[in-house]
Amino acid sequence: KLMGGLSTSLSLYGFTFEADFDGSWGHSLLNMNRMMQDQVNNPTQTVLVSEKYVENASFLRIGRVALNYDVPVANVKWIHNARVTLSADNPCIFTKYSGLNPDVDSFGTDNFSRGIDYGAFPIVKTVVLGFKLTF
Repeated sequence: KLMGGLSTSLSLYGFTFEADFDGSWGHSLLNMNRMMQDQVNNPTQTVLVSEKYVENASFLRIGRVALNYDVPVANVKWIHNARVTLSADNPCIFTKYSGLNPDVDSFGTDNFSRGIDYGAFPIVKTVVLGFKLTF
C-alpha cells in the first residue's frame, strides 16, 4: 500500500554523516519457507497453503549509514584531498516478518506470483573501511 525512502546527510568540521532509509507498509507475504519447515517437522501430516502462512511484511530498513572524514592535507604538495570512510550497508531491518527478508519477490514480476517468499536469499550486510586520495 505504501513504499518510501529517505536519505539524509549532515556535515560538520570535516565529518560527514550519511544515512539512507527505506520501507514498506501494508503488504503481506506468503511465507512458504515456514510452510515447508512445518512439512519437514510433521512428515505424516499434509501441510496446505493457508492464511496461517500469510504474514505482515511491513518493514523499515536502514539501507546505508556512513561516516566520512576529510583529512586536512594543506602541507602536502602532491595530495589535494584525502578522505577516510567507514560505512555499513543494510545494518538492520525492523519488521515482524519471521522470514529472512520481507523485501522479496521469489518468482519474478508477474502479478500472479508476487508476494511469495520461497527460498530467497537474505540481504547481505557489509561493513567497509575506505581511503580516498586525490593527487
